[in-house]
Amino acid sequence: ALHGAAITDLAPRHSLVAALQRAGIERVFVTDWRSANTDMRLLSIDNYVANLNVLVDELGGAVDLVGLCQGGWMALAYAARFPTKVRKLVLAGAPIDIAAGNSKLSDLARNTPMAIFKELVDLGGGRILGHRVRQLWALSPLDREAVHHLLQSPDAIGSAAFRRLEARFHEWYAWTVDLPGTYYLQVVEQLFKENRLAGGSFEILGRPIDLAGMRCPLFLLAAVMTTWWRLNRSSRPRISSIPGTARSREPPRRAGISACSWAGRSWPRSGPKSRAGCCAEAFQP
Repeated sequence: ALHGAAITDLAPRHSLVAALQRAGIERVFVTDWRSANTDMRLLSIDNYVANLNVLVDELGGAVDLVGLCQGGWMALAYAARFPTKVRKLVLAGAPIDIAAGNSKLSDLARNTPMAIFKELVDLGGGRILGHRVRQLWALSPLDREAVHHLLQSPDAIGSAAFRRLEARFHEWYAWTVDLPGTYYLQVVEQLFKENRLAGGSFEILGRPIDLAGMRCPLFLLAAVMTTWWRLNRSSRPRISSIPGTARSREPPRRAGISACSWAGRSWPRSGPKSRAGCCAEAFQP
């Protein structure tokens, strides 16, 4: 949740939304984090899930859900909490089982005392400020070659077309989202430190989340560094974040919401500081 969901429709040939529409999906919605102000500082995981539930009801009560990165664990938790409302589920690069492997992010969360995270929230007036998280992660700027490799652009690295794409990527990469402190501390402690979602002790809106009981078709995409894997199929999905240890059913042919984050807006936008409302809007590339 450090960055916004505009990555789902970054540019021509770099758009999940456009790919879904080319595949015949006529109704595609993207939800995004609304950068938290001080009035939102006490919002919790339950608040975000409840807002998503309202959105799903507004869309007809049943959706195909796509969850990217931090939106992945929330999409999974929502599908487990409201099984009749999610027809199919796609998770990509989502932190589901922190104990399944090591990463810079999981190591940082595990090895940093909760007091440090609470201090960061206090410094933000009850919020976690996105630019402070970037400092904590020690994210270094990406040079032109790194961006070209990351985006797998077919355009020459010195071309005008690639420079436009690079500028758009850097705009997205530089803009960070502020989060409610209550929500942020819950995520750090319950998901990254205690691994409750995979361990079976995570609760959403007063009920425990049982991943073993899920029966909807699931496609899980995980990665090691920059290598992407399609996971093996099975009639009964099992959740893990390490390639080769997880199984999935056939990927869904339709998708209704990209759960990259919550409290949505439409893209493109006029500039990095313009963020719209608290409910999803129709997404048009």
